[in-house]
Amino acid sequence: MELRELVNIGKVRVYADKRGTLYEILNKKELVGNILCLCSKNGEVRGNHYHNSKNEFFCVVMGKVRFYVRDIETGKEADGILDEGMIIEIPPKHSHALVSAGESVVVEFSPQPYNHNSPDVVEDKLVR
Repeated sequence: MELRELVNIGKVRVYADKRGTLYEILNKKELVGNILCLCSKNGEVRGNHYHNSKNEFFCVVMGKVRFYVRDIETGKEADGILDEGMIIEIPPKHSHALVSAGESVVVEFSPQPYNHNSPDVVEDKLVR
């Protein structure tokens, strides 16, 4: 199964000039409740879990990562490489893991704030 058949993937708007590059990751009225920056070394695994109610977006701003996704309700699985400037939406009840293909920087954001006292994280090993 293709990754695009299970989750939304797209390209972000990129603006470049002599100063460098600007990635427009999000331009919506909805507020962002949580933002993380994942800096990973080659072959490192992140994730291996799902959320019951949290929706997440991941934008690759440097390098490449392989995303693995499984729909908890249907059991359908997919994986694929996301290059720099690509964005993926992971809906609730979709187990996800990413493996860095070289050094990478990925920005993760969610409209729901992270609750440290009651985290919505269920461990599910997609990648060992």
